[in-house]
Amino acid sequence: MAVEKIKMNSPPIPKKSRLEMNVRQLLNKCELIAKEEAVDTNLRLIKYVESLSEMLAELKTSPDKPPTKEVLAGYTKRIGFLKGLIQTATLHSPTEKVKYLDTNAM
Repeated sequence: MAVEKIKMNSPPIPKKSRLEMNVRQLLNKCELIAKEEAVDTNLRLIKYVESLSEMLAELKTSPDKPPTKEVLAGYTKRIGFLKGLIQTATLHSPTEKVKYLDTNAM
C-alpha cells in the first residue's frame, strides 16, 4: 500500500530516447577512459568523442523525445571538456599547452 502511494504521488520520470541513452552511455565511457588511460595516444577515445559530437548534433535536431535545454547544455559541456582534454594532451610543449589554455579559457 505505501509503495503504491509513493508511486502515485511522485512526478513521472521522462523517458529518454534510444539516442539519448546511447549518448549518456558513451559519454560515461569516454570520461572513464580519460580518467584511467593516457589521452594523447588513445585513438579509441578520440574516435568516441568524435562520435559523441555527431550524436549530440543529431540529438539536438531529433523530433523524438528531446531532452531539456539544461540536459543538452550539460552534454555539450562534458563533450567540450573531453575535446579540450584531447587537444591539450596532443600539444607537444608546455608553452603550447599554456597558450592553448589561455586562448580557450573563455
